[in-house]
Order: sequence, then structure tokens, then C-alpha cells
Amino acid sequence: MRFSIRVKTLILLIFFALILSGTALSVSSSIINRIIEEHCIEHANELAASLAIHIDGDRAMTLRKEVMAVYDSLNAGQRVGNEFRGTPEYEAYIAAYESVSGSENTAVLKAQLLEMQNVNNVDCMYLVWIVPEDEASVYLVDADPEYPCPTGHFDHYSEFLDEEHFIPEKGMPAYASDTEEYGWLITAGAPIRDSSGQIAAYATLDLSMEEVRATQRSYVLLNGSLLLGLTVILILASLILVNYFIVKPLQVLSSAAKNYCKDKKDTPHHGFEGLPLRNHDEIGDLYSSMKQMESDMNDYYTTLYAAKQEIIATREEADRMNELANADALTGVRNKRSYDLEIQKLEAQRKKTDIDFAIAIIDLNGLKQINDRYGHEMGDLAIRKICDLICEIFVHSPVFRYGGDEFVLILRDRDLLHEKELRERFLKEMDSLSEDSSLKPWERVSAAIGVARFTPGRDKDVEDTFRQADTEMYNMKKEMKAENRS
Repeated sequence: MRFSIRVKTLILLIFFALILSGTALSVSSSIINRIIEEHCIEHANELAASLAIHIDGDRAMTLRKEVMAVYDSLNAGQRVGNEFRGTPEYEAYIAAYESVSGSENTAVLKAQLLEMQNVNNVDCMYLVWIVPEDEASVYLVDADPEYPCPTGHFDHYSEFLDEEHFIPEKGMPAYASDTEEYGWLITAGAPIRDSSGQIAAYATLDLSMEEVRATQRSYVLLNGSLLLGLTVILILASLILVNYFIVKPLQVLSSAAKNYCKDKKDTPHHGFEGLPLRNHDEIGDLYSSMKQMESDMNDYYTTLYAAKQEIIATREEADRMNELANADALTGVRNKRSYDLEIQKLEAQRKKTDIDFAIAIIDLNGLKQINDRYGHEMGDLAIRKICDLICEIFVHSPVFRYGGDEFVLILRDRDLLHEKELRERFLKEMDSLSEDSSLKPWERVSAAIGVARFTPGRDKDVEDTFRQADTEMYNMKKEMKAENRS
């Protein structure tokens, strides 16, 4: 069966349009779903952290102790979990917490949760305590206005939490789940600390994504309808363009080819004058032209590709050399040169707009003694040890090895917000290492830390902030030396 170019073009346009439209719809839906989920996970983490900060940590510690006192007073047979909810045994177990659930402390914490829940438009906020030996997540107080879990209620968290989803010091990083019981949820939890810095409980929240999913489905359907309409319009427009730019010129070429030999006069033929054809077969001539064009283009692109590859290789080598120039060979973190470049950028940014940042300086203690007594190789191990600890604690901040035993950090955003907690954690880690008799002398590292926040009016530039941090670090170092002498 013989098909005209117009029919073949129509079939091909419909085929490719349907494939491209379907692919675009599928990919866009997947991307939108991932973007929404990532956004909601980030939002849940931020809300959990904010909730943990606003909850009264001392009250939470008191409530946790009261709840766990009742929990620990009951034997394993008396503890009835979520799977038996609604049974007489469960009701008897919950009744044991009546005095705790009706206390003023519980009411205050629930009011704080409700306030945060209403302000942030969250489905459910609650405080829990994790009991690893029982694999239980015990509810302390739940602000769900419709179906709250009573005080003492517990879930077996092995069903929904693992090492990835629960980190004692960090809580429960947000994760998505889709179950028949709860639907599509984003769950996140952050540790609440009391005034002494101990973890009192975990501030946890659930974000229901069912409404978001329904809205997303409606948008996908609307997008699909629009895409289908656009596809039809594009097909019609493409047919008009194909007919104008391809079919009609080919008809002209074909007509010129058919009429070429009709003129029998002994005069030159000018039927193809000005046309890109020099034979009686327009398809053959077009084919030859395409082959020649392809050959020319192939030669051109071969040369172009070789030049491009050479440029890419040169650029990659330049990037690699630049990376090596900015990295400290011993620790792998950024070096003094990289710090100077970063400070130039920071200073330029500061002059354009108001920015909030802090400089932290950490200086390793006793490096000379380690080098003199145990050798420079052990001194290098001590430097790497303190560097690894710094990177582990100040995970969101760039770390620079400023000198032999001195490191500088630029704190912004999350680390700046939690600067005091991070500094306390760092000092606690130092104390823990120094008291660990199982470690080698060069592994029991200690260091002084100084942190200064950029303060307009006091600081004229970043260098002033650096000097403030250096002074604070130096004062701490003097105090540490004085304590060692005493």
C-alpha cells in the first residue's frame, strides 16, 4: 500500500506526540511528587526542630520521669500496646497513668503543643520517649484534637523505625510512609533538651499528605488535559507547516522533474534553474544532497567534538588542580588559601547586604608535646582526630585548617542557630576523650574554642570578628592551662 508523505507525516506526528506527551506527563508527575515530598520532609524537619525549641524542656523531663515511673512499675504482662487498643486490658493499663495525664504539667505541655499545632497547621504533634530495650515508643502527651493517644500509650517502633529513622542524639529525621491505617504521612521528631542539656523527650509531628496528594492528582489530570489539547493543536499546526514547507516544495520538485523533458526545442533547458536539483529524480537529488550534507556535517562535528573534548579535559584538569590547591593535604578539609578566598566572598557579600554569620576558631592543645614525645606522625594523627570531630559536630559549616594546629569555621544558618549547643557538645566530646583511659595519649585530644558573631557597629569587617573569636579562644586556652597546673 502506498502512502503519501502527508499521511506518513501525520502518522509519525501522532505517534511521537503521544509518546512525548505520555512521557512528559509521567516524568512531570514523578518530579512534582518528589519535589513535594522533599519539600514536606524538609518542612517537617524544620517544624520538629522548632517545636523542640519552644517546648518547656524541664516540664518535659518531669513528665517523662512521671510516665516512665508508672511504665517501669508495671510488668511486661501489664503493659498493653497499641495493637490491643479498645480492649479491657488496654483500658486498665491506661488507667494506671490517670494521675499523670490529669496533672497540671501535662495540661501545660498539651497547651504548648496545641498552640504550635494550630500556628503551623499540622495534623498532630506529640511528645514521646523511646525505650530501646522494649522497642517501644511511649506517648507522654498528644495534642491530636480528634483521636489523641493517651499518656502511656505505646507503639512497637520496630514496625516503623530503624537505625536510619531514629538517631538518639538527633531524633527522627523526617520520613514518608504510606499505610492503610494512617495513609500518606510525613513523620519527624527532634530531641527536647532540659536546662541541663539532657534529652527530656522527642517532639514529634505527623503531616498528612492525603490532601496534598489529592490536589496533586487534580493538577496532574488538568495538566494531562492541557497537554492533550496542546498536542492536538501542535499536530494540526505541524501538519500545516509540513504541508507548506515540505509537501508543496516536493510537489514543485516533482512537477519540475515530470515536465523537464517535455520541451523538445533545441534550446537550453531552464526548468531547474534556481532549484537545488540537477537531475530528473527530485528524491534521488535530495538523497544525494542529504548524503553530501551529512558527510560535510560529520566532518564538521568530528572536528567540533574533538575540540570540545579537549576543552572539557582542560577544564577538568584545571578544576582538579584548583581543588588540590584549596585542600589541606593532611586532613582533606579546606586550607588557609581556601579560607582567604571564602573570606573575600563573605566580605563582598556583607558589603552588599546584611548577613548573619559567626567565626569559630579551634586550637589543638599540646601538639608540641605530642610531637616531641611521640613523634610528628602521632602529632598528625592528633590533628586528624580533632579535625574529624570538628567535621562531625559542625556538619553544616565549612572547616578550614588555618595553621598547624588551628582550625577555623564559618557558621551560618543551622549551625549558627544552634551554635551554643554545638559548642557545648564539642567541649563534652573533649572531656569524654580526655577521660578515656583506653585511648592512646595522642588520641585523647583537647582543644580550646572561641566563637564570635559578626556584630555591626563593633565589627568593621570579617577580620574584626576573627580577632574577637581568636581572643575568646586564647582566653579559654589560658583557663585550660591554669586548670591543668592546679
